Order: sequence, then C-alpha cells, then structure tokens
Amino acid sequence: MRKTRKVCCKLLLCTVCLICIFHILLTVDVNMTKRNDEILHYPQAGMLMNNISLFRNILAGKEMKNLSLPSPLTEFQKFYNNHNAVDKKVVMYGQSKRDQGWFNRTYLQLMKKKISGTELKNLTLPSALVNFERFYNTHSNIDNSVVQYGNFTNRQGYLTIGIPTVKRRLNGDHYMYTTLNSLISNTDQGRIQDVIIVIFMADPDESWNNESAKKIYEEFKPHFDSGFMQIIKAPENIYPDFSNLQKTKQDSAERVQWRSKQNVDFAFLMLYCQNLSTYYIQLEDDVLVASNFVKDIESFVLNRTDHWICLEFSTLGFIGKMFHSSDLRVISSVLLTYFSETPCDLLLGGIIKFLGQNTPIHSSVSLFQHIGKISSLRNKMMPSIDRFFKDKGSNILPIMKLPKGGHPDAKFETNMKIIPDYPPENVYKNNLFFWASYPRSKQYFRLIFTKNINMSRLVISTGENINKTDFLENGVIKVGFNNKQNICNDLKEIGRFVEGEFDSLIQGIVIPENIKCLHIEAKKGQKRWLIIREIEIFQNKKYKKYFFRIMLMYNKRLRKNLSETSTLLNKLKLPIFHAVS
Repeated sequence: MRKTRKVCCKLLLCTVCLICIFHILLTVDVNMTKRNDEILHYPQAGMLMNNISLFRNILAGKEMKNLSLPSPLTEFQKFYNNHNAVDKKVVMYGQSKRDQGWFNRTYLQLMKKKISGTELKNLTLPSALVNFERFYNTHSNIDNSVVQYGNFTNRQGYLTIGIPTVKRRLNGDHYMYTTLNSLISNTDQGRIQDVIIVIFMADPDESWNNESAKKIYEEFKPHFDSGFMQIIKAPENIYPDFSNLQKTKQDSAERVQWRSKQNVDFAFLMLYCQNLSTYYIQLEDDVLVASNFVKDIESFVLNRTDHWICLEFSTLGFIGKMFHSSDLRVISSVLLTYFSETPCDLLLGGIIKFLGQNTPIHSSVSLFQHIGKISSLRNKMMPSIDRFFKDKGSNILPIMKLPKGGHPDAKFETNMKIIPDYPPENVYKNNLFFWASYPRSKQYFRLIFTKNINMSRLVISTGENINKTDFLENGVIKVGFNNKQNICNDLKEIGRFVEGEFDSLIQGIVIPENIKCLHIEAKKGQKRWLIIREIEIFQNKKYKKYFFRIMLMYNKRLRKNLSETSTLLNKLKLPIFHAVS
C-alpha cells in the first residue's frame, strides 16, 4: 500500500509540474501574439511584415501553405495551396524557363504595388501568351485601336457593362439584340452619360465578327454615336494555340479549349474597360435587365460599409458580377496566368479572397435574368433561370417557350402518383400539364405510339413555366422499338434532362429510327412534385435528310458553307430553327 501511495504521489506531482510548464508557455505565446496584433494595427508595418515573411519563405524554398499572415494574403494562400497552384509547379503547354517562378514574381509585384501605390505599366505573362503580352505592353494598355464601332471617350463614367459575344448554333445569335434592347429601355435617360456598354466580338470566325458587328451598329447607331455603346475586337494573333492544351478538371479537350479561350476573352475585355468607369460589371449576351437597375446598383454600393471586391447582382455564373475598375488589372492577370488550368468562375473565388473579401456579397434581388438556352459550347444546353430576378412578374420567359411540333397518336402510361385532374394526356393539350407528387427513383412516364415513328427532333419541358418549380431534377430519356405487346421492354437511353429540359437538336442527339415507345424516367427521387408540361415531336422527313449535312457545314465554320446552310434552311422553311429562344 505504501509503495502504491508513493507512486501515486509522484505521478500527481509530475502532472502538476507539466500543467504549470504548459501554462507558462501558453501565457508567453498569447502575449507575443497580442503584441504582434498590436503592431499589425499599423497598416504600413503590417504590409512590411507580410513582405518580409513572403520574401524569406520564397528564398528559403519553403511552402507558403503553413505561413500565418494577415488578410488578405492568408486567404489567397489557402485557396491556391488547396488547388495545388502555389506549392506545386503550374504546368502549361509550351512553358519555358522564363515561366519558372512566374507566380511568385507576379504577386510580389502586386504586393509591392499595394505598398507603394504605383501603377504597374506592363503585363508579364506565361510564354504561351507572349503575343498577348507584347500587344498589351506595346500599346501601354488595350487602347482605342481595338474599337470597331463607337466613339472612344476619355470621360470617367460610373459603370461600364462588358458583354462578350460569340456565334451560337440554331439562330442563337439573336439573343444579343434582346439584351441590348433591354439595357436601353431600362437605363434612365438621365444616367445614360454615366454608363458605357462595351460589346466584345470574340468569335474565332473573323467574318462572322465583322458582319455581326456591322448589323448591331446599324440597328443601334444613335447609341454608338452618343458614346453609350462600343464594339471592340481583339487582334487574332494574341491568342495561343488552343488545340494543344493539357486536359484538366476531367474535362474533354473541346471543353478545355472553350473555357480556356473564355478566360483570355474575359481578361482582354476587362483590360480594355479598366479605365472607362469607376465600376465594371460583366454580363452575358443573353440576359434581360431589371427596371432602374443602375439606380439599384448605386443604392446597393452606397449602403456597403464593409470592404468589398465583388458585388453579385445575379445568382448565375459570371452574370452580374461587379468590380472596382481599379481591380480589373489584378483579376485579368490571374485569368491569363491560369487560363488553361481552371474555369473562370473557380478562379474568381480565389481572386476575391486574395484581395480581402472572404464571403460572397449578393444583392437581395437579382437585376439580370438569363434567357438563353443554346450555349456557345457545341451540344451544350443552358436553360438556367434566376428565381430571384426582381421583375419576374407573371410573364413567361422566352427560355420557357418551345417550338411547336406534332403529337402522334399514343397511349399514356405512368407509375407515378398522379395529382387529380392532371392526367398524363394533358401533355398533348395547350395550357395544361401532367402533375405527379414526389416521384421516386425508377418511376416513369411513358408514351406508346399507335404506329412506329421516326423523329427528327424531340423537345420535352418540365416544371412550371414562370418560376420553373416542380421540374425533373435528375431524369433520362429512353426509347423502345419492337413492342407487339405494348410493353416497353427493349429500352435504350438516348439522353439526359438538363435542369428539367430536353432538346435533342440543341444537345446534338440523333434519335434512332422506328420508335415505338418514349420513356421518361426519374433517376433519383426528389422532394418536389413533378410537372411535365410539354412534349413536342418533329417528324419532318426533309429535315432528317439534311441533318448531318447541316451539322457538317456548321462545324467547318466557313463563310461559304454557313451561307449555304442559311439558304438551305430558308428553303426548308423549318420553324424549329427560328422558334428556339
């Protein structure tokens, strides 16, 4: 017993000693931390300590990942280390020794600029963008040499609206006219002098750029002459060879090329616009604008008392993102540096954190509504709408209006729970729809045709047509062929719904022939009910005959073939190419 007591006393004494030592160390560390925090209350001292630590770690070859620096640099390091962009060498095609350490050099320059308040005159870019760098630095900016239509002005406006635009399939180019008309009608006459709209013709097809720019100028000539609108285009030689890019983010080669060019386009547009106004906001070429949007933006800005880098006036993509024009140089530099590595929306999150804004700042309502369905990326459909749009009202958006096809005789079947008075047959009737409660995985809605049919195009829309509620969140389309007993037992999947919408033509899907059964299936259960609003079936034999010829002409992107395509479509008089909106 005595030995046991002695052992226990020794253990207790050791424990007390350890606690005392730990308390002393903790007190010292806290006091030191408090002292450092007091020093960092002085901005110049804080910036100096940032730079000393940054230089010391770079020269020592240490990872920035574990540094403890004040905001904004700490957030920037967290983001890029998490994405392996700081602690691993960035791999771009065509890199040389000239690119090694580019990242560190660039951001040391940016930090130096923040301390001294001086403006960096030249861009330093990776070797893949040497022509872009040479063009920018030769012109000491992107100046009025790129203006195609409109009057370049030296006056400082309040807001510059940048709109990049490229060619779209299936008559999707008409979106731009809707967007510009909406901007004109919703900009107060008293504020037009404070707003500049810059349209960037960014398609690789130079002929299309020139023709489209001329048409836009002729349509809105008074607004170009007054300085309200401008059209710019980039020299062709500033772009790298997008065909040799390394695949990243598990994207296809085509998608990597598309998003890489988009990064370069956005950066070019921002660099041109950086000295035009106090603020810069970017839109897509397929949006509607809310009433009094300039006044709402100004009011939202005036009510901000905190530090901000980006204000968001839409919940969708890059639409409605507003920046201080003075920050466009930094933002475009990052977009250009990682143009082939990361999509622009992911890069933007890191840029915002680097510049000191830790959380997104949204307006209470959205001031811009997406109306397009045809993406600039081939075979991609984008039917997204912003449910927080200020002027959503009771009008049906253009994006919800479908081209009208036919309704072949068919028998309807479903194992979903039908809401009374909303039977399956309603999908063939105007202004009516099929409605089911909480569809579960593998449940289906099915049409069994009286006779086998050949479809040239299939369009299906789900969800309510104003706010797009109750749409099919995760669904597929299947077709069946031989069906003597009216049971679809040989189904083949041909495509998936995109946010409740399916359009075989926009999505580049060729439907097999001799279809007996059309099968809509929920891949997962959902917590919303389901509305199937319209099913439009096209059986135009002439269109079927020329489908592949039209697609081939489009993909070649040659003026001669595009002109021939337009002539062919006019001869066929197909409404399906004109009703998509």
